[in-house]
Amino acid sequence: MAGMVPVLEGKPFGRLTRTQLEGWMRLADVPAVSVVSVAGGKAAFLQGGAATAETIFAAASLSKQVTAYAVLALARAGRWDLDKPLGDYVALEGSPEAGRVTARMALSHSTGFPNWRFEAGAALAPDAVPGKTFRYSGEGYVYMQRVMEKITGVPFGRHVRETVFAPLGMGASTFGWRTPAERTAAGHDGQGVRRNSEKDNAALDAFAAKACEEWTCEDCAAFLRETKRRVLTTNYAINAAASLKTSATDYARFLVTAMGVAQFGEKQVSFSGGAGTALGWGLGWGVETFDGRTFWWQWGDNPGYKNIVFVEPGRRAAVAVFTNGDKGGAVYRRAVAAMHGVDHPAFVWL
Repeated sequence: MAGMVPVLEGKPFGRLTRTQLEGWMRLADVPAVSVVSVAGGKAAFLQGGAATAETIFAAASLSKQVTAYAVLALARAGRWDLDKPLGDYVALEGSPEAGRVTARMALSHSTGFPNWRFEAGAALAPDAVPGKTFRYSGEGYVYMQRVMEKITGVPFGRHVRETVFAPLGMGASTFGWRTPAERTAAGHDGQGVRRNSEKDNAALDAFAAKACEEWTCEDCAAFLRETKRRVLTTNYAINAAASLKTSATDYARFLVTAMGVAQFGEKQVSFSGGAGTALGWGLGWGVETFDGRTFWWQWGDNPGYKNIVFVEPGRRAAVAVFTNGDKGGAVYRRAVAAMHGVDHPAFVWL
């Protein structure tokens, strides 16, 4: 599905109004918010502050759903075995234990890896039995990024552009850092003070002449070494777990297609439940079940950006909220509650 998603009629935002949204934004010192509601292949948009439906936000961990989509597409094409050890594709130096995990484990956050390593040179290794226990991990997604580059023979960013963004008409989306300044919502701290990312972007531009989508994992590590920064996967400029830049319009296009991928909701691991409520993780999405309803979900948490997405596959409906402030979580929780008319158990766990 390329091109514009048809407009959703009726009351796509439930009880949520722009007046409410902007009131919460002022209290939380969040300058821009973009909300998208999708149902039946159609979408509607609601913005607060200076945002429009075309404003580009850092998606943070909402990146993982796009990466999962690309991984599963390769699996369906017979190019990636989800149960084959990742080390059979790409071995990580000094860490044979890491190579025993699979893409199925990485997608469901059951590798046993930490979320991120913060000591340069530390080996990546599971500290729980892989495949058994939920432990949220961006490291697993970057490992899959390496494997994807090996399988496809092209940089991760280019592969996603060619196989996901282009076919779905997501022309404003990239896993790189080069986005139109006039359309980008700059991140802000908890007091509403703008975070300065332009300096970092200038350093990235100066390091290599080639487009950011052409950077491999090796390029990302080389940049960190040459600029005297810690060589950590969490600092990779192109990061399968966290570096997506997108707009509400583009993400709506993705959601219309993604909610038809049943594999996303195939729960691989459970981690909380009781009284008719269950939380776990499928192949790329969190899975929440309560009151007879099932949602897929993911939160995003990068400095200056807090985002959320919920998909209700049984109703072919979804909502996503993008914010550019460190207290944006307070806004998106209230926005989703107003739209769905329920208090999601996932928010209590989160």
